[in-house]
Amino acid sequence: MDDVHAPDCPIGADERARDRANRRNRGNGGCGCLLIILAAVVAVAGIGWNIVAGMVAPDRGLTAEQAAMVSALAGDWQGTYVCDKTTRGLDLEIKRALTKRGDLVATFTFYRTKKITGAPLGSFRLKGEYTGTHVDLRPDSWIKQPAGYRMVDLLAPAPSGKPLRMKGGVDRGRTSCSSFTIVKK
Repeated sequence: MDDVHAPDCPIGADERARDRANRRNRGNGGCGCLLIILAAVVAVAGIGWNIVAGMVAPDRGLTAEQAAMVSALAGDWQGTYVCDKTTRGLDLEIKRALTKRGDLVATFTFYRTKKITGAPLGSFRLKGEYTGTHVDLRPDSWIKQPAGYRMVDLLAPAPSGKPLRMKGGVDRGRTSCSSFTIVKK
């Protein structure tokens, strides 16, 4: 076991070797650097794991259950939305933003028909958040804007079921758009 310690660390050494190490290191036991390095590695590993796992750190204001929902929201969702009494195909890709709380970014891609086939009609970016009870996504910028279309926002209660389903409102009643229904793929 002695060979796993730093050379100046007195752990496992005889008393004379400990005294020499203590004099050289002014009484800090010779293990100070090793313990500081170990603490730094543990701290960095913890932060890195939160980023890799897509989890929100507890000090960011979300409960463990809310953080799990933010992680579950990330991914590809497909379904339909209704505007001007026309049902169109919707592909919504949600990503967790590495900022604060339950921040989300998404890409809203829409199609001419209910089916998500062929070339998309248009797409835009959304920004928003998971509030703990609702998903709230607001328009950010166009990726591909077809003539005569505008960006819309989405508001829905937390998804549920297996596979996860989300049903909510489009544009909060400000336009002729009404609802969307999507399933996580």
